[in-house]
Amino acid sequence: MGESRTVPDQEATWRARSGPARTIDRVVQVSSRQVLLRTLVLGLFFCGLLAVPFVLYYRAETGRARDRAVAIEEQVIRLVDQTTSQELTGVLSDLRFLSRQTEMQDFLAEDTRASRAQLAREYLAFAAQKRAYDQIRVIDPEGWERVRVNFDHGAPQIVPDRQLQNKRSRYYFADAMRLGPGEIYVSPLDLNVEQDGLEQPLKPVLRVALPLFDALGDRRGVLVLNYLGKSLLDRIRAIGRAASGQLWLFNSDGYWLIGPGSEDEWGFMYPDRSDRSLAARHPRAWQQMASETEGSVQSDEGWLRFRRVYPLAGEPSSVPAGGLASPSASPGYYWIVAILMPDTALREGNRALAVALLGGYGALAVMSFLVSGGLAFVSVRSRTLGRVMEGIVDNVPTLISYVDAGQRYRFNNRAYTRFWGLSPRAVYGKTVKDLIGDAAYAKILPFIEQALSGQQVSFKMHVDYSRAGVRDVEVTYVPDMAAEGEVRGFFAVVNDITRLNQAERREREHVLELAHAGRLASVGEMATQIAHEVNQPVTAITTYCAACLRTLDADCPGPSHLREWLQAIDAEARRVSDVVRRLREFVRKGEMERSPIDINDVARAVASMVRYDTEAHGIDLDLQLRQDLPRAMADRILVEQVVLNLIKNGMEAVAAMPAGQRRVSVETTASDQQVEVVVTDSGPGVPAEIAGQLFDSFVTTKASGLGMGLPISRSIVEAHGGHLDYANIPGRGTTFRFGLPTAAS
Repeated sequence: MGESRTVPDQEATWRARSGPARTIDRVVQVSSRQVLLRTLVLGLFFCGLLAVPFVLYYRAETGRARDRAVAIEEQVIRLVDQTTSQELTGVLSDLRFLSRQTEMQDFLAEDTRASRAQLAREYLAFAAQKRAYDQIRVIDPEGWERVRVNFDHGAPQIVPDRQLQNKRSRYYFADAMRLGPGEIYVSPLDLNVEQDGLEQPLKPVLRVALPLFDALGDRRGVLVLNYLGKSLLDRIRAIGRAASGQLWLFNSDGYWLIGPGSEDEWGFMYPDRSDRSLAARHPRAWQQMASETEGSVQSDEGWLRFRRVYPLAGEPSSVPAGGLASPSASPGYYWIVAILMPDTALREGNRALAVALLGGYGALAVMSFLVSGGLAFVSVRSRTLGRVMEGIVDNVPTLISYVDAGQRYRFNNRAYTRFWGLSPRAVYGKTVKDLIGDAAYAKILPFIEQALSGQQVSFKMHVDYSRAGVRDVEVTYVPDMAAEGEVRGFFAVVNDITRLNQAERREREHVLELAHAGRLASVGEMATQIAHEVNQPVTAITTYCAACLRTLDADCPGPSHLREWLQAIDAEARRVSDVVRRLREFVRKGEMERSPIDINDVARAVASMVRYDTEAHGIDLDLQLRQDLPRAMADRILVEQVVLNLIKNGMEAVAAMPAGQRRVSVETTASDQQVEVVVTDSGPGVPAEIAGQLFDSFVTTKASGLGMGLPISRSIVEAHGGHLDYANIPGRGTTFRFGLPTAAS
């Protein structure tokens, strides 16, 4: 009660001292401070609430931008890995092929000038065809080059004996000589050295070598291929352009093979550049990269994504049971591919996003009732980021898109305009089913489900799209995985290979047309034989019929003779039917129809076709047919065409030989899940001037020949997954050999 009485007394005292105006001012001042304090507290509170979604959005967008960059970089690294592995697999396959050639076996049996010359000619043709090898060499155990073919910038040539060098001091020779049978040495990728100096201009080379042993197991030297690495490095650089950062390629010691600049590359080849390596420039980053197979590391220049690639991963690390040579150290042979995203690039992207968000945040803090305007700004910002991604891949002819977990398109490049006739904006938001149609969707749905389950999937398919029509496509789905393992969608990469498949089909049809024309030509050449075969049973039928009529006219009983003659008439009529049937089957025209066939029956049928010609010209046709031969999976008529071409070539080759020396043999055998046919003649062999072009079109030694038989035969064999080759046997003619896959393989 006392306090309630003192307040009025104080107010009366203030009024008495200051007057009414000063008292009001003081009250207003106190009220203003309270309003200001409350405004400040509420303002900070609401600003804090507004800041939460903006901060979360900023972190999410930067995370998604980084995830997208990581996904693209992972794809680039994966493509580099696949490219290097495929390229080195082909190189090793070529090395194995050259080591098993007949010419190599002749050289190992006896090192003569003739055997070296034959080997050099084979290597010259091989270098001209492959165009991937700078040098092909045979080096003896003392280090001397015995045979060498240089690519010489696209004009291959055989190096004369006087220019051959001793490579005893070169590391690859010593390492290859230490290997055992069936082992392959693969060198590091470095620069070629000639006459103890780097060849100019610089020539990246990777050497693969295989030790050579003769039939007695004695070491006879090494076979060395110098693979031109520039084409592989150029392909890796082209792949790297799709990444948002800079692609680097290191050897296992941390030296750049593809680096920031040309002056940083190949530091290990220059004594004054030994410090041009990642280990010297960024030791902490290299320490992690040297101890881990893949990951991310922060270097002084930025964020570095890296992975080891093992080019020999697809090769066995030891000699397999079948005797196929293999790399001696494939598990430890690797390069490191890395993509550098500079800190400045990351900061600039984040800074641009932060500035945009701060503008919206400031507007919302001042005017809370314009929250909807801020959300619109965020939406515009999201679309802007989407356009940035579109710009990265818009110039790629491949269809690239992103499909979310609801199977709706959230991103697609401009290639969709050419393929579907729809703008990317018109495709955005559509479901996969709505865009491609029910029929196509039913075929690819299983692959979509695999991608949404977290599995990367690739497939080829013949699809009838509702808008684009019937297309042949090659498709890859790459899941988009969140950090916690959730599948948010998948990236779709679609290549339209319709024209490519159409071209391949036209090529197959062309081969079938040529084969059919060849069979018709063969039938024309065999017209005399066909007439002879048909005339014999027709004459027999006529004779038997006349005998029956005479017997009936004589009115003498002879049922047993009539029965025998009628049976003979029936047999000869069937023989005529068989000849006509074989002729119709041989000249039929149509698509390739593979089925299990007995290659021995094919050989016998062709031998029957040419029997008249062989008898007329005194040619001994010898069939050496293995009895337990498995069936081949092939088109019988096309295989008959190949065997007929080879036998006729052999018959023409021996036609000029003396009587008694005209011999053509046909042998059948089996090896490595293949059925093989070997046709050998006793003729003079293939002339040296056309040996390298024997399988080229219009190359022939016949005065009236077109030079199409062997090219057609090789095309038919390769279409079946086999290989047709030949070998000259000095003094014993020529041998042609081809293989076909067995029905069980």
